[in-house]
Amino acid sequence: MDRCFYKALNGPAFGLVLLMAGTGPLRAEPGVLSATITPANTRIGFTINGIGWPQTRGVFDAFKGRLRVDFAHPAKSFVSVDIRAASVDAGGASITSYIKSSAMLDVAQHPAMNFRSTSVRRTSAHSVALTGLLSFFGATHPVTFTVRVLSKPGQRPLAFVATGAIQRSAFGFISGQPLISDTARITIASRGRGL
Repeated sequence: MDRCFYKALNGPAFGLVLLMAGTGPLRAEPGVLSATITPANTRIGFTINGIGWPQTRGVFDAFKGRLRVDFAHPAKSFVSVDIRAASVDAGGASITSYIKSSAMLDVAQHPAMNFRSTSVRRTSAHSVALTGLLSFFGATHPVTFTVRVLSKPGQRPLAFVATGAIQRSAFGFISGQPLISDTARITIASRGRGL
């Protein structure tokens, strides 16, 4: 992973970081890239702010998924990701244990997070609006990302940056409010060798 690219993705402007990359194409189609999503060259993380509370960042280390990008017909593109909530790591044993506990994510009761795209709409020559259903903390709601494609059609590695946000309260995840922010910024970014 290019260090400058990685550093830019982890800057303060980005929240939840998801670097999607594949292990290789699943099926060869002209103008289409299909791949599996694995932890080998993928990073899933988050950032959340608070009042009188330090900014918290973390990553998820266990997940799998699929990605299909149709450059000529973006509406036919899709992504799906399954994340194991207990794989969260906030960089320290105490804060990680707290996030996993029933006071926060309650990973024993809510072991999985899932995202399934439902629509992709081209917004410019190099960007799309990606909407999908996020299942989290026992609830499912639509989330929309603005995706900026950095690669040329068919170019490898595929590189893109997507940004969006979720309201925790929409999913019933209100732990720590109002001191801990209700808004979680999300970024999905990819520059993977397998894509």
